[in-house]
Amino acid sequence: ILHCNQNFADFPIDLDDRGENPQWMLLSYKVKVEASSAQKGYEAANAADENIRTWWAAESGSQDEWLIMDLGKESAVHSIKINFADHKLDIPDIPKSQMVKENIGYRKIYLETQQTSYVLEGSSDKETWTVLRDNRRENTDYAHDFVVLPEATKMRYLRLRNVSVPMGGV
Repeated sequence: ILHCNQNFADFPIDLDDRGENPQWMLLSYKVKVEASSAQKGYEAANAADENIRTWWAAESGSQDEWLIMDLGKESAVHSIKINFADHKLDIPDIPKSQMVKENIGYRKIYLETQQTSYVLEGSSDKETWTVLRDNRRENTDYAHDFVVLPEATKMRYLRLRNVSVPMGGV
């Protein structure tokens, strides 16, 4: 008998528990969010609304851009999931000869690495920050990143600092 509980489909689960009771729950839903800047229609609050059709977009792709989430109280944080939107990408055109032919047409494949890099930090007081992940030296191109901390860490604030996103996106 197949079983699938979609109530917690996006939560990390213990497979021995069949996904019935996730041990880690979402702490960021509709929390207070502030940012260095935001484009109209892409406000900071969008980062915490759990709607895949909305997102925060800074005014630039500069390394000076940041987003801070206030979890409302100090909490034990086990993991952080970051979803990057494909916002205003400058996608270069490539010749058809470099595309891959598939059943439904051609697919563009970019051979150059399109690095997504950021610094993720946590704090209890919004003054002293601890680096939770810094992937600037990793050659990653994640559209989504799931950071599992080595152990639960008490914090109230999370700060995401931009370094670079693929194809000049913001």
